Amino acid sequence: MLNGLIKAAYNNQPKFRLEWIPFEDFTDIKKIGNCDFSEIYMATWTKGKTTGWSKLKTKFNRCKSQMVALEVLKDSQNFSSTFLKELQNNVKS
Repeated sequence: MLNGLIKAAYNNQPKFRLEWIPFEDFTDIKKIGNCDFSEIYMATWTKGKTTGWSKLKTKFNRCKSQMVALEVLKDSQNFSSTFLKELQNNVKS
């Protein structure tokens, strides 16, 4: 279900890239806040965002590492359809 959402986001808005990022790609993770349904962290994304496609290398070009905010959902192993619908609406807008 989440994979389908990521693919749909890319197809619907190619300039906006929703990407699954493995946890190991983050360093210097520091908790900076708390909400009812999530915890907020600051981290360094070691690979950085994509900047375009390299036909020569047949892979995405990436910028340098960058600071990002991470939101960790509490009980995220139990995604609700409401949450996925909200995420889908955010991707469309």
